[in-house]
Amino acid sequence: MRNAKIHDLKLEFACKWWTEHLHQNAHLSTTHDLGFMIMPWAKLAWELNRDHRAFETLKIAAKTLHGRYSDTVGLIRSWDTCVTKRYSFLDPSSEFLTVIHIYLISECR
Repeated sequence: MRNAKIHDLKLEFACKWWTEHLHQNAHLSTTHDLGFMIMPWAKLAWELNRDHRAFETLKIAAKTLHGRYSDTVGLIRSWDTCVTKRYSFLDPSSEFLTVIHIYLISECR
């Protein structure tokens, strides 16, 4: 049993080491993937260990992601700019790129 305890401590150390530099990603305002980048590890850190730094990181990421929301369009901006062989979107002030918008049935009538 003693080896299991050592293993748990090593695993916990590895997790903390791995996530240490992920906290700063909560400020990334250029991506709609922010939730996927923060939530999986920070939520567990909060729920399992009551890690207050992880909880603050969750709140910062939520505010950052909210900053990508447009009341005018009613969506979260997916990308600021995007250039492919087919199109070029370079002006976030006049172009709004999003993955998908699901209309409510009442909105379609």
